[in-house]
Amino acid sequence: MKNLLRVMAVLLAVGSMAQAVCNFNKSLSVINPVLVEDEANLLTQLIELKKQSDLTGIPFSDIQTEAGMPEIKSNDDFKEQFLQHTLKYLQTIKGGENTVQKVLKQQELQPKGCGPGI
Repeated sequence: MKNLLRVMAVLLAVGSMAQAVCNFNKSLSVINPVLVEDEANLLTQLIELKKQSDLTGIPFSDIQTEAGMPEIKSNDDFKEQFLQHTLKYLQTIKGGENTVQKVLKQQELQPKGCGPGI
């Protein structure tokens, strides 16, 4: 009888853990439109900043940025911030990361002349 109660307790514990994991996964898969829009706006601002810097020749450190924009002082800072926010944007879209991996594996995006044996 004791063993039966122990087995039932273990089964109930495993079931509750599985339910908690399923609920957690469901909460992660919900797209938050506010986060998607915020990241999209930030990416647009970063692109406009890069465009302004390229067209005028003014370095990033001399361009006035809006509140909430990351501090960018060089081209490397821009690249880092752009990649970070692009990844955040893709993470807020359900399935975005899988799409990126699929696109990167496509033949057109492979560098030419960098294959094995070359």
